[in-house]
Amino acid sequence: MSLGEERKVTPHEVERVKCMIEQCLLNYMNKKEVIDVLYQQQKIEPAFTKIVWQTLEEQNQDFFKAYYPSLILKEQIIRFNNLVRQQAEIMNQLKHQHEIVVPYGQSHILPMHHIPHQVSAVQPPGGFDNVGQITHSGMQHAYDMSPYTHYPANMVMAQNPYVGMYQGDYEFYND
Repeated sequence: MSLGEERKVTPHEVERVKCMIEQCLLNYMNKKEVIDVLYQQQKIEPAFTKIVWQTLEEQNQDFFKAYYPSLILKEQIIRFNNLVRQQAEIMNQLKHQHEIVVPYGQSHILPMHHIPHQVSAVQPPGGFDNVGQITHSGMQHAYDMSPYTHYPANMVMAQNPYVGMYQGDYEFYND
């Protein structure tokens, strides 16, 4: 339908465009998107869509006061999702850049990213450990490793960003 100077628009056509605009509003489309979609899919002239849109705005002011912030939120969500996607791509690129190549003939040496991400046991100097030290409640005593750690707690993470958090009974302290 095109809006011509000689052609009169029927109430049925106005109602039809109004219903199409309302369907677009359910999809959180902005005014420009609605105008473009109705023109591309239904061949409704942009000027006619603008007039019907303006009429809807005047008749439903409270709705549009709530609708426009929703459009802003939608745009922010789209931008956030794009940033998350870009961050994932960057992290994936960094992961591939930091992979360690094992020299020929030394396949027995594992690169850092193949080492398990959990510390299951630590053998303190002197050969003593806390394996088997069970309390009456069935809880294992945590061995205080602070005298034996002479490096910052975040040193392992600084060397390899792909090492996960240590899960175990041991804590590493800064001296």
